[in-house]
Amino acid sequence: GMAKPILVLEGITSMAVSAVICYVGTSLAKAWGMPGQSITLITGITVVLATALPRLMAPLVGSAQGLAQILMQVFYATIGASANVGLVVRTAPVLFLFSFIALAGHLLLLLALGRLAGFTRRDLLLASNANIGGPSTVAGMAAAKGWTSSLVPGILTSTLGYAIGTFIGMGLGHTVLTKF
Repeated sequence: GMAKPILVLEGITSMAVSAVICYVGTSLAKAWGMPGQSITLITGITVVLATALPRLMAPLVGSAQGLAQILMQVFYATIGASANVGLVVRTAPVLFLFSFIALAGHLLLLLALGRLAGFTRRDLLLASNANIGGPSTVAGMAAAKGWTSSLVPGILTSTLGYAIGTFIGMGLGHTVLTKF
């Protein structure tokens, strides 16, 4: 489909809503003595708002997505401009090896335990993709393989995994860092 233009009113409104959510999440994290958890609270507030008020938030989606894409490109450019290319080239082989071992272990364990549990190879491969790649890659895989009945469940499962994983990961990280 064709991309929707960024409209001024919706763009400004989405930026204002984002600023308020960030302010509230950061303030709550500080008030609760966990300033490092602000991103978790911001995520939670955003998910609750989008779920509880979908009709109110729907008009902002097109402009918010457009602005998010622009700001992500600025973020990537900033990170790229500050990167030490020599260091990246020197450390890349070790990182590729680590990634290969971790992903191969993940896939082998998932396929073995999933087969014992009675899941189909198709469902296991989609679950693995949803876990590692996220909603966009699981949608691409399901569409490319013609598994249209698994498209929406794959996206929803992956998104739910992101939401749950964010809270578990941040909570575990906070616990480990404060206890040890």
